[in-house]
Amino acid sequence: MAATCEFPDRDNMLRDRVVMGVRDSRTQQALLKKSGLSLTQAIDIALAEEAASRDSKLISAGDEQRPPTESGVAASMVARQCRFCCQSHQMARKVRIHVRDKLKRKLDELEALGVVSPIVEPTDWVSHPVIVDKPSGDIRLCIDPRHLNKAVRREHYPTPTVDEITARMSDAKVYSVLDAANAFWQIGLSEANLVLNPDKFRYKVPEIKWMGHVLTSEGGMRPDPAKVAAVHEYPVPTDVPSLKRFLGMVSFLSRYIPNVSHLLAPLRALTQSRNEWSWSHRLEAIRAATEADPVLTTVIRQLQLGWPDDRRRLPASLRPFHHLRGELASEDGLLYKGRCLVIPSSQQRDIITRLHSTHIGVASILRLARQNVFWVGMTAMIKEAVLRCPVCLAYRPSQPPEPLSPHEIPSRPWEKVAMDLFDLRGETYLLIVDYFTNFVEVEPLSRFTAAHVISALTSQFARYGLPETLISDNGPPFSSDEFRLFTKELDIQHKTSSPRYPQSNGKAENSVRTVKNLMRKAIEDGKNPLWALLMWRNTPSEGMSVSPAQKLFGRACRTFLPALRSTLLPCHPSDVPEALARQKARQASYYDRKARPLPPLIPGQSIRMRLPGQITWSPGICLRDAGPRSYWVRVDGVTYRRNRRQLLSTSDPPPPPPLVVEEPPVSPPDRPVSEPPSYMPRGTDSPMSSPPSARRSSLGSDSPAPVPPAPALDPGDYRSSLRRSGRVSRPPAYLADYVPR
Repeated sequence: MAATCEFPDRDNMLRDRVVMGVRDSRTQQALLKKSGLSLTQAIDIALAEEAASRDSKLISAGDEQRPPTESGVAASMVARQCRFCCQSHQMARKVRIHVRDKLKRKLDELEALGVVSPIVEPTDWVSHPVIVDKPSGDIRLCIDPRHLNKAVRREHYPTPTVDEITARMSDAKVYSVLDAANAFWQIGLSEANLVLNPDKFRYKVPEIKWMGHVLTSEGGMRPDPAKVAAVHEYPVPTDVPSLKRFLGMVSFLSRYIPNVSHLLAPLRALTQSRNEWSWSHRLEAIRAATEADPVLTTVIRQLQLGWPDDRRRLPASLRPFHHLRGELASEDGLLYKGRCLVIPSSQQRDIITRLHSTHIGVASILRLARQNVFWVGMTAMIKEAVLRCPVCLAYRPSQPPEPLSPHEIPSRPWEKVAMDLFDLRGETYLLIVDYFTNFVEVEPLSRFTAAHVISALTSQFARYGLPETLISDNGPPFSSDEFRLFTKELDIQHKTSSPRYPQSNGKAENSVRTVKNLMRKAIEDGKNPLWALLMWRNTPSEGMSVSPAQKLFGRACRTFLPALRSTLLPCHPSDVPEALARQKARQASYYDRKARPLPPLIPGQSIRMRLPGQITWSPGICLRDAGPRSYWVRVDGVTYRRNRRQLLSTSDPPPPPPLVVEEPPVSPPDRPVSEPPSYMPRGTDSPMSSPPSARRSSLGSDSPAPVPPAPALDPGDYRSSLRRSGRVSRPPAYLADYVPR
């Protein structure tokens, strides 16, 4: 059927079918690497490889079954046992019918020359022939030496590489070529009997072709023009085998091609089975789009006319290309900037999609793109596409820290205090630390409730006075209505940090870490942890000459260490604010080295946030500002408060508003709810109910401190509920981060 079919280019089609039908990968690689492979050569190589593979299996089987002979040669090459002499022999290969006459004439010719001699008796060895067609129509008779090399004892001499040989000829000025005629026939003969090929003899020439390269009189080396022409004239690959043959030809010239691995990376990707073959479609589409692009066609025309020195003489569309004019070139309907293909506007989105198909990150995509393609504004378009990708946004790393924003330094002790709760060996403690003196107080709590926290704070405030500002996190005791009422009646401004961002309450967090470490080591040593706190309070602060106790009380406390009486006398340090300012500036200088400011968010802006327990960023919307670097946001229908560092600014479309279902009104309770408790001393009016003038008169002649307004109650904030019995009902602690709609 193949002989009578009328398909065009029949032999090449059959050749490709033969190559693709070979199951042995080594044979297929040998066929793919063969330059100018014909159908006849493909069949010969496939048959030779098949016979060699079959003989190798037979030899392996013979080696296992037959012990070695005295010479060790025949035994190692046994293929099949003869049924007549019971000996194993190397089997002869079959010869194709259409070359048998040529082979007979060649053998007769070699026999007449004394190169070979006929064997008419049984022998232990048979050499496998390999028949190669010559361009002249004759054949070259070779043997397959693979099995022979396994049996022959030979000298092991490393064959020199091309680089090793050319290194020895770096100073050569002229070259000579001596080619031995039928060199393998002359092995073992003396030099006097060496026969040269006069057709290939060259003497003292300035350059020669050698091993696919050209050696020059300057001591250099360049590619053989025939090899380069073969690459240029190679037809456009239409399938993976033809592309592999092309890659093999280019790899031979790789030493002359800079960045060849990066240049060939897109072509090698086409050889992988998981990628779709689209060679002609991609380049042809870009070529057609370039011809239809008015800007690129004008650029190509300007390349032919020449560029003016003044870019203002060019149309506005060509001015972005003026500073690139030395790198631009046009070939075969395509525009290049250096080694990069200039992509027309209609194909830019498709190229970005291909670049971003594996989500390798914006920096990696830009590096890959800059090595292969170019267009004006490419960097901005790629960044915008990556920043809009929902997959990349969901798995973006955490944002870098913002520059340090320390709390304002108070002007006196106990003006601003921070607090936090911690557990140690099954016990809960309330820690209070003063921002001005760094003085720490620790109160044990029997229960983790707002009432017990208020009781502990009342004891401390009665001892040291009422602070103006109280800072805490958003734990259930601190975010309850009961605690809000407590701070309101005592005229204390209560500020909370961003949830799940302990850094914003860093003063209390660092103090908790220090105090827990002191108490833990004291308990391990069998000591009273309160004595450890005494020593800590009387140790000079870092960068200062006074201790927290001296800054708070104006005197040092007596400890277990011997001290002069004069050191225990009252002494009020005056340089504490300056020392605190220097310390904060030094901390900020170190912290800000790896920090960068983040742009503020505006209400209605799209954001992304990591939900509790998740590692991906979920889309949401910014509702409003919640304080310095803190925002109220809505994600998945739930309202959260988060620090700016915990929120990604994105270009996503805003999510739809949550569905609000109107609930029926709840009837009032049968009995009135008892009034909330008052935290003011009996017989004293609340400071919030008395007029400002009355409060000023009770403070003496000192100027009054400004009283900030109480924070407004957010309708979406977490709040406790007061039961009819007077007890406060609170949801579990793990729900403290959630805000009901």
